[in-house]
Amino acid sequence: MYPTRPLHITCCRFILLLSFICTFFSCRLTPAYPDHPSWTDSIADKVSQLQDQVPERAMPYLDSVYNVTPRRGTGDLWRKYRLKIGFYSNVKPDGILRWQYIDSMFRLLEGRESKYKFEYAHSLYEKASAFQAEKKFTQAFDSYFDGRNFAQQNLDTCSLTDFSNSLGLICYAKEEFLKAVPYLLDAYQQAISCKPATNAFYYQFILPQGVLNTIALCYERARKPDSAVHYYQQALQFVKTNKTYWPEKNDFIDLATGVIEGNLGGAFARLRNFNEAEKHLRESIRINDKEGFAIEDAQTAKTKLADLYLKFDHYKQTDSLLNELEKDILSGRGKSLENDQVVGKWINLKWKYAEKTNNIPVAYYYMKRYYAFDDSMRKVKSALNQSDMDQAFEEHQHRFEVEMLQKNNQIKTAYLFGTAAILLMAIIIALITWFHLKRSRKHIATLRDTNAQKKTMVAALLQSEKDNSKIMKIVAHDLRNPIGAIVSAATMMIDDNTAIADNKTMWKLVKTAGDNSLKLVNDLLRVKVQELPKEPVDLEALIHYCVELLQHKIQAKKQFLEVSTVPVTLALHQDSLWRVIANLIGNASKFSPAGSTILVTLNKTDDGILVMVKDHGIGIPDNLKSKVFDVVAEAQRAGTEGEESFGIGLSVSRQIVEQQGGKIWFDSRENAGTTFYILFPGTTV
Repeated sequence: MYPTRPLHITCCRFILLLSFICTFFSCRLTPAYPDHPSWTDSIADKVSQLQDQVPERAMPYLDSVYNVTPRRGTGDLWRKYRLKIGFYSNVKPDGILRWQYIDSMFRLLEGRESKYKFEYAHSLYEKASAFQAEKKFTQAFDSYFDGRNFAQQNLDTCSLTDFSNSLGLICYAKEEFLKAVPYLLDAYQQAISCKPATNAFYYQFILPQGVLNTIALCYERARKPDSAVHYYQQALQFVKTNKTYWPEKNDFIDLATGVIEGNLGGAFARLRNFNEAEKHLRESIRINDKEGFAIEDAQTAKTKLADLYLKFDHYKQTDSLLNELEKDILSGRGKSLENDQVVGKWINLKWKYAEKTNNIPVAYYYMKRYYAFDDSMRKVKSALNQSDMDQAFEEHQHRFEVEMLQKNNQIKTAYLFGTAAILLMAIIIALITWFHLKRSRKHIATLRDTNAQKKTMVAALLQSEKDNSKIMKIVAHDLRNPIGAIVSAATMMIDDNTAIADNKTMWKLVKTAGDNSLKLVNDLLRVKVQELPKEPVDLEALIHYCVELLQHKIQAKKQFLEVSTVPVTLALHQDSLWRVIANLIGNASKFSPAGSTILVTLNKTDDGILVMVKDHGIGIPDNLKSKVFDVVAEAQRAGTEGEESFGIGLSVSRQIVEQQGGKIWFDSRENAGTTFYILFPGTTV
């Protein structure tokens, strides 16, 4: 019998353990006091007022009011940290303190993200902004992207607008202008549909017109001035339509109008439309070249106007504007972050003006100044080009798509698994059918070579044909029904008005695959000597359709697809040829490693129309090259990531190509890649 402890000792130890647990958790958890949003709003207004008038008193005031109110909720504390971050970001920049309060935000919300959704999303926003201020653009992009994904699932469109706009501005800062446009268009659509409880002027006026202006800047920087003019004009129209709703904001609205006018004038100048460019640039200068407005933007408009006058040989106006700019530069009037750009443009214009007016010594002086200035600016700017966001974008975009699919498409996933199983069954049955057809051909060959057993072999052949006919009827019955069900289910999901657009795209791919599977069965059952009906086929469009359909599979292996085509129309059987090209691209992906490039080309040659599919994969060993177009087990291999192969695609492909008067062949070196060629002799339709 074991000795027993006295009851009072056991109770004491239990009480000590319970005390330890309570102490541990009380140290880790902030008491769940209620939040006081009206109280924090009034404090935020006071802090903002102090920052504008007496900045050194803003943070002491903030600390004092929180110290005298000890029972603060989680939301109240988060708001305090955000005010601190704003102060140490904009009023008195201090990167160390800024990061300390960002870390405090995340520690405060740890385990409470689902309750404080707005606070968590905007903590990610503050983190991204801090990275952006340090020019760590990849990390900034990551955090903005995570924040947008969270906001898209949990918050309203107003919060989503901030993230979409910031992602676009990150791409713009990286000079990836056309990548920025989709994010900015999303931000505009989200802003105009946003119904904010606060900051209405920001979300309903400042942000939409600013986004339209930035989209235009992206197109202008991407050397697409026509698109830039369109969006600048759209921005001006937005300002004109909505300014009547905000009469108390007339000064800001005029300032914004002047900025857009200057940008629009610059775009017209790129198009060499002198009258429109001069009109809008002068309007921009008239609005903003005065105290309290955007003087630095007016100076930028002056450089654009001076450049316009110089290009059209209006030397007197050019000299007048350059003298005005020189006075502004020397006096420091309107100096801002853009001042260096104005100085650089002014030096460049002085050089060009002197050169055009044949003042060679002065031109040489300003030319040297410009190159020295430009070199220094390039060194400063080079840091922006060190980071690369492409991989981060792809990884986060893929992760977001997967999360959305997992959350909203459980039924679709089940259907996809079912589809894959049925298609696998279809391929296996088709393979069995193919072997029966091959055996039938062997019977025919034997019949031709053996005259002594002619009657017996004819009887056996007839029996084999009957057996094959039965098998083909079974295949037609068993395959068409499940595949038809897949197509019907996909059609229903496509017609479902409540379905998500991305889901509809996936179901369209399922429907296309089902339709093609039905055609595959029909082609396998078709007697070989039958002629496939031909019709004029846009071969270039057909190749691009194959590429678009297989793009998801190629992106899943992180591969790249390059396509180069010319317009070609040939008399072919479109559906069967689509199978051939899709099979070649699919094989190139299957036998190529992740990160490699696949090249698809369509060209006209002296011999006819040539289609080429080239990869940089594992290649074909010498001992398998003679068997590639045969249905033999020896030629079957798994892909670079274990993809299964049944060995029938290339055999069917050769039959289809040759039946339509073409020729298919390949070049390959082991571990160096494979190139397949399809040649259709003759001329186009």
